[in-house]
Amino acid sequence: MKGRTPLQKQKWHPPSGSQAAGRPHLRAIKFSIQENKLVIAGVLEHYVILFGNWAAMTSKASKSQIWCNIAQSISRCSGVQRSREQVAHRYWDFKVQLKAKVAARNKYIWRTEGGAPCPIIFTPMEERLVQRLGPDVFEDITERLDTMQAATALAHEAASPSQ
Repeated sequence: MKGRTPLQKQKWHPPSGSQAAGRPHLRAIKFSIQENKLVIAGVLEHYVILFGNWAAMTSKASKSQIWCNIAQSISRCSGVQRSREQVAHRYWDFKVQLKAKVAARNKYIWRTEGGAPCPIIFTPMEERLVQRLGPDVFEDITERLDTMQAATALAHEAASPSQ
């Protein structure tokens, strides 16, 4: 420790964005239940373009404009300015939370073998999103596809004479 000054003992971190200008970092206002409903309604309305069959054929600019439109409708209704990035991020967060809730429900049902009623309840908004996203998003692929059955079916197909 000899020869060290007090400055050398401290670890230096460069200032970040808002802290560099002397302002404290402010957190964004949480999305309200009404704002969440508007996010999900907007995504469901434009789901085919954002994530569905037309997503590959739709430009990033068009998708960005849809996110901007959803953000503007939320800002008009709630009075809180929301950016397209905030709205898109909120949708992804909501989807992650919904996946965890579905997994918890499925785990509960599996543990109780479907006997006891499940205490996990979905809101109508969550139910609409689960229905729209479908089982591909929420179910494990091993439940839907048994590779041994597929291999057996292919073997039978190859062994039978073609017509």
